[in-house]
Amino acid sequence: MNTKTILSNIGIILVEPQIPENIGSAARAMANMGLERLILVRPKNCDLSRILKTATGSS
Repeated sequence: MNTKTILSNIGIILVEPQIPENIGSAARAMANMGLERLILVRPKNCDLSRILKTATGSS
């Protein structure tokens, strides 16, 4: 089993995340580790522009 296959079996679940930047930071950290599945359960504030800013490292 190769690394890509192993990592494809891993998902990160955030339950009721309240701060969009935390979602973006989690997505960025996951990308750095080669993880692809982020699952959000009942997010409280899902401001996509703020999430993407943090995930991509924009200020």
